[in-house]
Amino acid sequence: VERPGFDPDFLGFSCPMPKLVGLAKQQAATLIGKPKQTELKYFHSSLYFNKVRRLAIVAAVNYNGRAPFTQLRGTDKWYYDPRIDESIQAGEEFYAANDFDRGHLVRRADAGWGETAEEALHANDDTFFFTNCSPQHEVFNQGISKRSKGIQLWGKLEEHIQSEAAKDGKLSIFNGPIFSSGDRSVVSNKGNKLKVPDQFFKVVAYQKADGKPGYAAFILTQKAFIGNITVEEFSVGEFKTVQVKLQDVENAAMLRFTGASALELLESADDTPDAVVLESLSDVIL
Repeated sequence: VERPGFDPDFLGFSCPMPKLVGLAKQQAATLIGKPKQTELKYFHSSLYFNKVRRLAIVAAVNYNGRAPFTQLRGTDKWYYDPRIDESIQAGEEFYAANDFDRGHLVRRADAGWGETAEEALHANDDTFFFTNCSPQHEVFNQGISKRSKGIQLWGKLEEHIQSEAAKDGKLSIFNGPIFSSGDRSVVSNKGNKLKVPDQFFKVVAYQKADGKPGYAAFILTQKAFIGNITVEEFSVGEFKTVQVKLQDVENAAMLRFTGASALELLESADDTPDAVVLESLSDVIL
């Protein structure tokens, strides 16, 4: 089945996959037999994969909240993507006999829609490749801790932006880990080690009611935000959702958002605070 991938014009303006810079560009995996191709395409989504960290660099998805068909979650079964070397994909061994869940980067609920039931099913199933998976502690992935307010907010951001700001219910969403040399390691049941990111980013792009591009950028962290932004010190294991400027995500994740909308997105960010620690969805600046 040919997969069309992420659509950069889905929102009615140019919003392409971000460019990779620095280590992200150097460590991007290429497809088997296609040494110049780094984009892994799926139904409604695409991603770039880090061959050193064995996790995705960034995963992008087009979301249509008003699509005629949506796919309900079925039996979760994860697969290696045969288009890149299996040995660089963090597989099942890192999710056995520990507290880590298989965390979707492209959320199943964001991708699993279609103009037909078949399209929705294909898009749903495509989120279950290990390339779209990152080890996430069960507290993070399921939001089961009493102290998990920031995590619960993280899981509702797309729906909030869709209902509050998006003109036609459509979003383009970019998710990924923020890699750090200080990330802690999980040891698999085979004795292999994998560094697990402590922080994740999300950028949501949408078309405003006036037809202009809009965006919001966020970081989910259990560390104090790095840089010249002063926020409270985070307790170990307590995640906070922080709304930040697009440039902060770009610098932290080694990405550059480009296209016709990028300049406006960057300019519009100049009038927002450096960072806002979100205590509720009403704190989100749109």
